[in-house]
Amino acid sequence: MKGRLIGALWIIAALAIGYFVWEGALFSALLFFCLLMALGEIVAITDYNPWRMRPYVGKLKQIHLLQAIVLGIAMINVWFLGRDELTLIIIVCVLSDVGAFTVGKTIGQHKVRFLRQVSPNKTWEGYIGGIIFALFAVPLAPALFGIDLSPINLGFILCGGLVAELGDLLGSACKRRLGVKDSNEELINYPFFRILEYSVKGHGGYLDRVDSLALGLVVYAIIKYVASLC
Repeated sequence: MKGRLIGALWIIAALAIGYFVWEGALFSALLFFCLLMALGEIVAITDYNPWRMRPYVGKLKQIHLLQAIVLGIAMINVWFLGRDELTLIIIVCVLSDVGAFTVGKTIGQHKVRFLRQVSPNKTWEGYIGGIIFALFAVPLAPALFGIDLSPINLGFILCGGLVAELGDLLGSACKRRLGVKDSNEELINYPFFRILEYSVKGHGGYLDRVDSLALGLVVYAIIKYVASLC
């Protein structure tokens, strides 16, 4: 629990610094870098550790490819969404992640049995907590960052908790498919990446930190595009 909270705190700190100090492309570049590192972790594990693939997990056979596609699309969307939009997505996903983990660890008792193959420790209480915590973005986003709660933003906040949970599940399924606990197990061994990966050592790797964000970026872009057609 301590590691997860520390991981969330450094993301919030990086977000605050990036939002108030950097502007435009620099802020987008920070998110792009995190997503790129997550994609690099998947590629490294797959290329250098093919024996870690778990053939008996039939339903997860190509899940790592799906995660890579989501990360790739998210990396593109980073450059087409505004700073406030990106910040809102991060706020919702971080709140959901913290809520799901905290509630699940403190009062979670009912396991989600049909997901035990992907995430055996997940509980219904945790998922509900994640969805509820995401709604806190309604007062926090305008108060802390002055973000306008447009219909598109409100729509994403309402479904953002569920989206973040699905993104977390996708990341968990990907790691389980690759047979690793932390997605940075391979890159952490290379001097060039060691310093970059050290900040997320013990927190699941960059993939675990941005899996919810990646799917959130994709879903937000879809909502925005659909709204433009109306």
